[in-house]
Amino acid sequence: MVNLEWYRTFTYVYEYGSLTTASQKLYMSQPGVGKQIAALESEVGKQLFERTTRKMLPTEYGKFLYSQIAVFIEGLEKAEQKFRRGSSKNCPSIVVGCSYDFFHQFILKKIPEINMFLTFKFGDMEELITYLEKDKIHLMVSDREYSGYDHNFSLIKESKLSLYASKKLYKDAPFEKIDKKNSKEIQQWLSEQLWYAYDNDLPNITAFWKANFNSRPQVKAKYVFPSFRDIVTMMDIGHGLAVLPDYIGINAVKNGVIKPMFINSKKTNCNLLWVNKRTTNYHYEINLLTDALNIK
Repeated sequence: MVNLEWYRTFTYVYEYGSLTTASQKLYMSQPGVGKQIAALESEVGKQLFERTTRKMLPTEYGKFLYSQIAVFIEGLEKAEQKFRRGSSKNCPSIVVGCSYDFFHQFILKKIPEINMFLTFKFGDMEELITYLEKDKIHLMVSDREYSGYDHNFSLIKESKLSLYASKKLYKDAPFEKIDKKNSKEIQQWLSEQLWYAYDNDLPNITAFWKANFNSRPQVKAKYVFPSFRDIVTMMDIGHGLAVLPDYIGINAVKNGVIKPMFINSKKTNCNLLWVNKRTTNYHYEINLLTDALNIK
């Protein structure tokens, strides 16, 4: 007896011409896909593909079989999508990928007002991009546009990166402004301080340094956290410096937790963007959620 999943697997291999790509789209192992194709060939008594080193080429019978079942598999997948959305647009569902900082800052308090089934996944940029490409999430938040994927980008909120200090360090700092005369002295002093960072690659610190000193920083972060909020907490109870997005830093300054350094420093962009696949079937849900959040 033919397992209906074998037909689905067959259509994916047929359309992508690759066991590897089909396995990725189906969230299966490549050997598992190969076994299902072999099982289907055994059941129908016909060879469906010619195996080459680069592609899976359909035989004439494979082409015939695809023409007969493709429309039914497509209908099945549409029915599954409708079921996953709750069978009604009265309370649709969506999976969102973002940082915990963004979730806590812009989403958490608004959730009770949103009539949707919401699932959130937290991760770094590389993880979220992979989740989006594999359809494990339908919408994600990014702090930059990137290439290599067929994704849509739309602005959520404009923001800048700024240098912030713990209150004690701010009070003891020998410099208030940056100018060409004391640039080297400021860089030396900064290099001697304790730094907090969001990533070991120091992208935010590097962006600040290049904008203000036209060079790369000679610093090493002593503490690296996966959350800007954790950095602010540590700066409140300790001492040190961090380059933070203003949507985090300005609130912390208002709460008297940290201080902004160098009022004349140049700032770099760190805008927040919504990202979704161009081929997504969740345009309705995406528009519904982004309108409901109304982030400004």
